[in-house]
Amino acid sequence: MWFSSLLKYYLKVNFNSLDVKYVLVVFGGLVGYPSDDINKFLWMVHIGVGVFPHIKEPDYLRDGQYQIDSQATPTMLNCLMYKLSYFRFVETDAKGFDRLRWTDIGKKYFKLTHFKEVR
Repeated sequence: MWFSSLLKYYLKVNFNSLDVKYVLVVFGGLVGYPSDDINKFLWMVHIGVGVFPHIKEPDYLRDGQYQIDSQATPTMLNCLMYKLSYFRFVETDAKGFDRLRWTDIGKKYFKLTHFKEVR
């Protein structure tokens, strides 16, 4: 549920109060792993809608489906799940092509401002 919110709302959440030190995202777009977090994303939105009134499921959908390509909604392209999943993805051999969803991602270049990548 936390991952479905826009980043500006995210920043209001104090992760320390939740005792959160790290966030793990499972991403299958490089190797075609089908059980990644983007495929489970709408469940996070469904849960989040019941807890956070500012989350609106239609904001993440285009023509009734979620998309991560050039047709993705601004809400999807700017949500934390998208950013954590696709951060620096354009720098891989895939060059921003999601091999699981078989499409180029919609937003290829961005920075993480409040999170650090752990290597």
